[in-house]
Formats: sequence, C-alpha cells, structure tokens
Amino acid sequence: MTSITITSAPQLPRPEHPNPIFQRPHWLSLNGSWDFAFDPHNQGEHAHWWHHPSPVPFERQITVPFPWESPLSGICSPSYRGAAWYRRTISIPTAWRERRLHPHIIFGAVDWEARLWVNGLLAGEHQGGYSTFDFDLYRFCHNDAPVTVALRAYDAADAATLNGKQVPHWYTYTSGIWQPVWLEARPADYIKSLHLQPSLAQSHILATTSLFITTSGTFTLSLDSPDHAFPSTRQSFQLSAGETTVTLTIPIACPHPWSPDDPFLYHITATLSSNDSDPDRV
Repeated sequence: MTSITITSAPQLPRPEHPNPIFQRPHWLSLNGSWDFAFDPHNQGEHAHWWHHPSPVPFERQITVPFPWESPLSGICSPSYRGAAWYRRTISIPTAWRERRLHPHIIFGAVDWEARLWVNGLLAGEHQGGYSTFDFDLYRFCHNDAPVTVALRAYDAADAATLNGKQVPHWYTYTSGIWQPVWLEARPADYIKSLHLQPSLAQSHILATTSLFITTSGTFTLSLDSPDHAFPSTRQSFQLSAGETTVTLTIPIACPHPWSPDDPFLYHITATLSSNDSDPDRV
C-alpha cells in the first residue's frame, strides 16, 4: 500500500499551490503516486474495495493529477469508460494534530462522479467533473495513526453528463482525478469563500465572506493589506453554528483600476478569529 511521502518540489507533479488566490499557510500536496485499479464490472463497491484493509490488491499505480487516459498518468487507457479506484495512506502532520486543526482533503476536479471512504467509512460524494470539493478528515483521525482514503471515480462519458468538447473526433476524454489533490489544515471555524466587488465610483470594495461556524459565539473578521494599499478593516459578529455570510466594506482612497496596460492588483489577507479557536487566515 502506498504511504504519503512529502518529496521535494521538483519530484512532485504540479508542486505549486493549486489555488494561490485563496491559500492557507498549512497545506501538503497529495499529487504523485496513488494505488489504482479499474473496475470494469462495477463490482468494487459491492465487494467492499473501500474496506480498510482492502479485500483486493490495487496492483497498479497512477500519477495524480493526470487522468487515466493520459500517458503522464502511467495508465494511458483512452478507451476505458466506467469505474476506477484510487487509494492512498496519509500521515497527518503532528503540528496539525497538536493544534487540533482539521485536515481537509481537497480535490481540484474528478470526472464525473466521486465517492470517498476514509479508513473504511464513507466520508461523502460529489458529482460534476469540473468543480472543486473537499471532505473534513478530522473525525477519522485517531492519535498518530495515518488515514487511508479510497476514492471511487465513475465516468461513463455519455450524454447524461457534461462532456464539453470531450468527443472522439475533437479531444480525448478526461476521466477520474484530473486536477491537483491537496491536504489543507483549517480550524474548526473557518472562511469558506471570499468575494470582492470593487466600486470605482464609491471608492470601496464590498467583501462578501462565507463562513463555516462550528459553535455559536462572537467572531471578528479582519481584512488587511499586506502592502498597506488600504486601511485595515475589521468587524465583530455574533454568529450561530452553521454556514453564514457576512459583508464588510473596505474604503479605498484613490482606487487604482486594473487594465491590460497596468494590471494592478490589490492583495488582501482575511482573518477569522474568536476566543475559542485558532484564527483562520487566507
């Protein structure tokens, strides 16, 4: 069984952070070699291939994040349609466990349907070949023991799914994991997304922030400029458990517009903090 080894950047395919505009400080690339098996008779789920340890060996290796049709994946099976399985064992960094940070496994994209088991327990599923999704591994982590993830990917590449230009006379199909996979440490309460809407006329940026709150309480959201392009903006909120959205207005004196000739960008650091958990910063 393959165990995760954090290698130097040149040895990893796609070693850069997959989402640099929304990057947390603690993350690990899970690109590279995964155990792999085709499931042409669609029997793996019924036969408990997701079980830990698995009742069947995954005798092949695939290089993530290349689809199984690609030569770079090491599989190079452009004609295969149906189910396939991926498996990897992950050691959670000690510092994350000591700080009680939640490790999330993030898949940049899996075409078309994905179902994930962790240590033999179903963690969740996702449909859609183009969108990013993640699962919280925290409840599966026990002491220093590693976790084993098993992913079933299914792609029939038929008219019932969005294929885009993946048709035989145009482009080769792209199936399974085809975008980077990474592990990211988040506190229990964290920032899910940040949407920025600038207004040159009103000299401000409207920052709409989606938050995930585990326990109700008072939280402070801070928006700062690492290069001091605008004043720090912060506000406290009384928030209930669950997903919620808050909005802050960032004043911008003499806004600097972007143009092809002058592609200026404002850099923003967002921080969610409370008295009961580690701050989340992106």
